[in-house]
Amino acid sequence: MSAPVSWLRRSTPIVALAAACASQPAPARVAADPAPLAARTLRDHVAELFAKRYAPRDLKARTIGWSLERELARLDEVIARPRATPEELRRAFRAFFRAPRDLHTSLELPPGRAVWLGLHLVSTDAGVRVAWIDPKLAPTLPLRVGDEVTAFDGRPIAEVHRRIAAADGYASTPDFERELADWFLTLRSSTDLDDTPAPGARARLVVRTHDPGAPARTVELTWRDADADGPSERCPLWPKTKRSVLPPPEELLWRAPDAAFYGAYAFSAAGRRYGFVRLHTYDVPPAEQPRAMREVDEALSVFLERDVDALVIDQRGNGGGNFLFAYVMLSRLFERPLVPPRQRFLIDGDEVVGFGPRAALAELGARLGGVRTDEEARATMDAIPLFARFFGFGPRDRATAQGAAAFFAFFASQPPGLTAPHFALVPEHVPERSRGPVFGKPVVMLIDGMSISAADYVPAALKDNGRVTLFGTTTSGAGGDQRRVGRADACKPGASELVRACAPPEVIAALETLGITAFNFTVTLGVRPGDRVIENVGVAPDVPYRVRADDLTTGFSPMWRAVLDAAGAGR
Repeated sequence: MSAPVSWLRRSTPIVALAAACASQPAPARVAADPAPLAARTLRDHVAELFAKRYAPRDLKARTIGWSLERELARLDEVIARPRATPEELRRAFRAFFRAPRDLHTSLELPPGRAVWLGLHLVSTDAGVRVAWIDPKLAPTLPLRVGDEVTAFDGRPIAEVHRRIAAADGYASTPDFERELADWFLTLRSSTDLDDTPAPGARARLVVRTHDPGAPARTVELTWRDADADGPSERCPLWPKTKRSVLPPPEELLWRAPDAAFYGAYAFSAAGRRYGFVRLHTYDVPPAEQPRAMREVDEALSVFLERDVDALVIDQRGNGGGNFLFAYVMLSRLFERPLVPPRQRFLIDGDEVVGFGPRAALAELGARLGGVRTDEEARATMDAIPLFARFFGFGPRDRATAQGAAAFFAFFASQPPGLTAPHFALVPEHVPERSRGPVFGKPVVMLIDGMSISAADYVPAALKDNGRVTLFGTTTSGAGGDQRRVGRADACKPGASELVRACAPPEVIAALETLGITAFNFTVTLGVRPGDRVIENVGVAPDVPYRVRADDLTTGFSPMWRAVLDAAGAGR
């Protein structure tokens, strides 16, 4: 998914061509104003795209009653207004892209005005509570962590929470919507919420301290410019934060260097030893992927040397990234090959949507299927941009080449429409023994509503392979693969590009005119065993746990105890 909020952006393991669509000529009467013409050009393109190249089209119609015709009619109403401003047109397109309740399908707008109140609120078992205060502001704000907020600007906090969840337009699983609304209570952006306050405006909160019997009081806070006066550190309850909400225990046995890409340590508690790894993102720059994998391998080796009893992986707030990278990185957790969720791909005529023409894919499959040695496989894959760019972290051997060849060959016989569930690029991920011995101890993975896309797929893969106890709340339900088209992605005549999506030059010009950075759409549907979709369903925990009020005032001791109990139950 991609959106104006930077943490919602994600990379995909494979990107390719998007459809081209000719725009309709503009009437002469609007020639002096480029915005209506640009809006019609973009409208015609996305109408064609959603009609033929949007993989969840039938699923959305069946499950949430989404209708392309209805959403186009709403968009047309705004475009037809005689004096529709570029801002109104952008809002209309934003609403169109959010209507399918698809976190991978969205419009990217340039960063707007962002403000915040210097703290974070979270929904707990005992109301909405202050969960974190920026350390630089803590001496000046008349609040403490654990205080309950019962009203916000004269409205009950529950009503404010519901209004934000409805206004931001990002809809999927209930846990995702609740946790995103928590974030937007005190951090607002004009690209996401139309009623974002101006810097310097005041917010009135009715607060009840966590001390028993204390009376409620009204507190006024100032909305601060998030760019000029942003946080001094990232709140551990925000998405993609490297620091876990669970503070390291006192009895540390080993700790990875602070400069490590992923935080990791070993510790003891109640006579047992544990390993801990914080996986805050799978969106790892290609240049950093080898280091990140090596450091995770080093941590797993230390855990084995220390003879830990279980491993805790904290994936809360992970905004996703490259799920193939995540599978390969974690393959040492498996004694048998890891079989990830399958994908249903979309065939449109002679093209596999998001991957390219069938003929080009068949050619790649023939090249890969013809290799005879590991050395030949390595040379062949290094010469293919798709592998060099998006699977550079994976094994370069004949088995991998043969698996990829089967992936490309699959599409030759598929009829138009959605395919049967099939593997993505390689059928399974086999542990590379050269990286170290298998870590076979129990694993607990912490998940939440802000675990998005690849962070939906990873816990699904671990769970479906019988390798993990999932702990927390249900993931976001971003259950497909996306393609992004930005202002620099104009299709070149005659080019066959299998590494990025593109659009006709006139559509790119329309994005420029309207002030839109990019658009994103979903090209596959992820499927777990039993034909269970991930889209809008997410992955449920084995051990449900929401942040409790007493977590906030005790250094998350109740959550730690519950996590370690889950780790013990996994033995």
